[in-house]
Formats: sequence, structure tokens, C-alpha cells
Amino acid sequence: MGLKRREKPKTAFLSTKPASNINKYNINKEKQSLPQKFPTVSQIEIEQLIKFINSKFKATFSNSDEELAFFLSNELKKSSVEQIKDNLMAIKDKLEFTPENNNLCLSVIKNEYPNIMRELEENDIDDDFPI
Repeated sequence: MGLKRREKPKTAFLSTKPASNINKYNINKEKQSLPQKFPTVSQIEIEQLIKFINSKFKATFSNSDEELAFFLSNELKKSSVEQIKDNLMAIKDKLEFTPENNNLCLSVIKNEYPNIMRELEENDIDDDFPI
């Protein structure tokens, strides 16, 4: 039948040379010139609470501790910073010890926080009030 088959190209157009430094410089310069994320109110409040926990519980949490930050951000949706501080102090007073280890401190706070919240809610109910 008289159709000619197309031949495969004999040379490749790919280059094995590394990208030029000018291109790398331009990409890095663009990344550096992007505006930095401004901390939101909740991030500032979380940092404030982490400082508070570090001072009261003698812990060494950093602002990059994701587990603690996630826990505090969830609590901030329900309570104010001052309320959370009060609850943390209630945990500390109730347990009458200061955890020195971050993991122990975090587990104590996360485990005891719901118990403290329940106790505070139960204490708010005035039993003497007639229904």
C-alpha cells in the first residue's frame, strides 16, 4: 500500500546541563519577596497560653508544638484566654504537682481538662434555687 512510515527522531532535545544560576536566583528572590503571614489573633493567644503553661507547669513547649497548639486552638473556639488560664490553674491546683516532662504535662492537661470543665459546670448550678 504506498504509505510511508514515519521514522523515530535520531536526536533528543533534552539537555543534561543544570539550570542556570540566574533562574535559581530569580525563583529564590521571588520566594523571599512574598509577604510573610501575619499572625492571627488565635495564634497570638495560643503563644500567650503556651508561655503561661511553660511558666506555671515548668514545661518547655515551643510555639511549634502542633499537638498543644491544636488543643489550645480548639479550646479557644469555646473559651476565652482567661477562662483557659483559670482551667489550667485548676488542673495544676487539683493535681498538686508540677510535671517536668512535656509529654507528661501535655497528657495531664488533655486528660484533666474535660474533668475540670465538667466540675466547673456542675459547680455553677445553684441547687438551692427553686424550680
